[in-house]
Amino acid sequence: MEIKEAKKIYDEYSSAWENSIKAGYTIVAPQSYLKTSKEDIKKALKIIWVHTKKTKNLSDDKLNILKIGYSNLATFINDTDAEKVSEFQKWLDEFRIDPNNEHIREMLADKNQSIEKLENFIEIQKKVNQEMLKLNEEFTNYINNYGEFTAKLIAYADVEGKACWARFRMPNNDPCWLSVAQGGIVVKKSIIGLFGAELYKETNVYYVGNTAKALSERYSDNLTPTNMRNPVLKAFSNTILHCSDLPEVVHILNSAFPKT
Repeated sequence: MEIKEAKKIYDEYSSAWENSIKAGYTIVAPQSYLKTSKEDIKKALKIIWVHTKKTKNLSDDKLNILKIGYSNLATFINDTDAEKVSEFQKWLDEFRIDPNNEHIREMLADKNQSIEKLENFIEIQKKVNQEMLKLNEEFTNYINNYGEFTAKLIAYADVEGKACWARFRMPNNDPCWLSVAQGGIVVKKSIIGLFGAELYKETNVYYVGNTAKALSERYSDNLTPTNMRNPVLKAFSNTILHCSDLPEVVHILNSAFPKT
């Protein structure tokens, strides 16, 4: 998932949240309001966090918004349960009854409301609260262990006419070597480029240039060092730094500018 798609999913999620509140769902919301799966929303929030951190634009407020959004996924439950909770909450609000009041059962009897509705209301809320705690811990663990999920730039050389290469380490410790020369570009599963499986190779200058251009447009946020100036080295390096494993590297590079 790319940052543009992640932001689109986040915007749709935010709209679902707002629309559910407007519709009167103050505690939980119908899952049907979500346009995509919870797993995709979780992935999008993680990608936005990584992007914001790498571009050095991560404030405490932005981090809290992402954490709240992640944990509040728990409040989107199946439509039937959401409707039950909403209806009972509206009834409580109408008579200004606190569900935690020790005399709640007597109050319900006095208002001709069933104890079963109260128990169902409490049980659903309990499950939602437990899930929120679980999701909050999940997101916290993710950001605390950040660095294990995307490639790292280990070393590089960008000397015009002499050396143009970069070395990376993937999250699973696979090495990745990128070499740019007049004869084309090579990406290998290798530490120094002498051995290892070839992941990508292109000797046609036309395809090298257009692939680099397509990659630059695909990843608008630049994660490479400022003094890495060769446009091809920079575009390919930036792409690899956005990848989580070598299969992703292979897929992205080979699909960026397909040969006709």
